[in-house]
Amino acid sequence: MERLIRGCFYGSVFGDVCGAPFELGSGIPLSRILDFFNGRITGEKNDTLRYTDDTEMALCVCDSLKRVNGFDAIDMARTFSNAFDASPSCRLYGRSIRSLFDRMKSSNFADPFKNSSQQFNGSGSYGNGGGMRITPIPLYGLELDTKDFNTLVCQVTALTHTNPLALFGALLQAHAIRRVLAVASASSDSAPCAIDAACLVDTLRGDLEMADLSAFAFGRSSNFHLSALQQYREKLNTVKQFVMQESFPQISEIVSQLGNGEPAIQAIPTALYVFLQCLKPMPHIPYESLLIKCSIYSTMIGNDTDTIGCMACAIAGALVGAERIENSSSLGDLHVPVHQRVLRLAHSTLQRLRTQQLKMPPSYHLKPQSINIWDRLPESNVSGLLP
Repeated sequence: MERLIRGCFYGSVFGDVCGAPFELGSGIPLSRILDFFNGRITGEKNDTLRYTDDTEMALCVCDSLKRVNGFDAIDMARTFSNAFDASPSCRLYGRSIRSLFDRMKSSNFADPFKNSSQQFNGSGSYGNGGGMRITPIPLYGLELDTKDFNTLVCQVTALTHTNPLALFGALLQAHAIRRVLAVASASSDSAPCAIDAACLVDTLRGDLEMADLSAFAFGRSSNFHLSALQQYREKLNTVKQFVMQESFPQISEIVSQLGNGEPAIQAIPTALYVFLQCLKPMPHIPYESLLIKCSIYSTMIGNDTDTIGCMACAIAGALVGAERIENSSSLGDLHVPVHQRVLRLAHSTLQRLRTQQLKMPPSYHLKPQSINIWDRLPESNVSGLLP
């Protein structure tokens, strides 16, 4: 399990830093994307790759969990805000986040959920910020039951995004990682893991349908989430249709029917689609590495390339594990560029989580995990990320 958990974190950072140089692009020529990877694999290019808010906020989640030995809304919101205040422009934060953090600071973070729920005239933010930073949670909550797992995912998301589209999106990404981890952990050399794409999509639809969002209504009607749930059903049907058809859909079809934008409904199902499609042979992408295929395909789809790539590669990393990434040939893979800050923080965070009883709200009970994610990550052959 440890190698899979490290692989998931590895993939998340990989997709972020490799997608960031192409963010907001559309119709990006495949030749340009391949040049980006070829140059770094051969060593012809060694420029610095920078991570975005996707990685920074995931690190904040880890940092807060470590500091208070569990989830604390005030501490995590303050951690997000402090990171934002210190961030360089390359982090590419969303447009509305500054005003949200300003309101939280003015109340000394007394009720972060209230501030978040008041955004956009009370509808809450529907962006993909919850899904992009959720990677640590399915790893942190490996032994939580489904109800408590869903609550934790929604708590971490609702600090900044309370719209049901955002909540369901984060749940979709978290359950995708959790489901793929379960498949991969049950495999062996004699019985390698195989993902049944149609079955996974159907199972994830069921995960969303079973989720109880009533605690996150924030004064809205009891059926506040039903329209969002139906939208995700439709998107997952499209994901399944695209993956099961013999021919690859055109990029224009993917963009029009799944999306590639900042809203959660336009990015998170797309990331799942990218992962599932890249499990198949892709003649136009001359790499066997699942991470590279996911990153390239996400970039071909365009627009929010770092976030879609981050989420798709997190799922992929959970499937292939760290060893497949670390030990791969330079002809078939690209080592993930990981800055020492990422190594130190993630290492200390997960080391803390495996040695102490996790402090959760009353209904949470989670045994300490014998896992240590980042201790054996290799030095990058790419000039590392700038903090």
